[in-house]
Amino acid sequence: MYVLLQIVEGDLNYRKLVGDRQWPRQATSFCESLLQFNPAPLLSLRTLKCDVCVGLSAATVAKLDKENKDWMTNGQYAVIQYTQTVLPLELPDHTVTGVKGSVVINPLATAVID
Repeated sequence: MYVLLQIVEGDLNYRKLVGDRQWPRQATSFCESLLQFNPAPLLSLRTLKCDVCVGLSAATVAKLDKENKDWMTNGQYAVIQYTQTVLPLELPDHTVTGVKGSVVINPLATAVID
């Protein structure tokens, strides 16, 4: 069984995905900011409520900074980001034997062991 698409919504979940770091907004891609958390294609939906955001073009940042200095925190803007890059899922160091079904590895990732 494989996950075809993970959908993550909300500002807090987005910040968890990107490590709640102050990434350079226009220099860091969404995929890069996930720090190798890519067990399946990922779609993130969020309303901007804090100044953590990645993958924006320099032109977009400049335009929004000029229009509204509080655009990243006023809750009036949103982003939808997608990556289809899938990296191998690394299970925890301990071996799971005789288990069928789901093993939760991380609040945002589930591995299925058959």
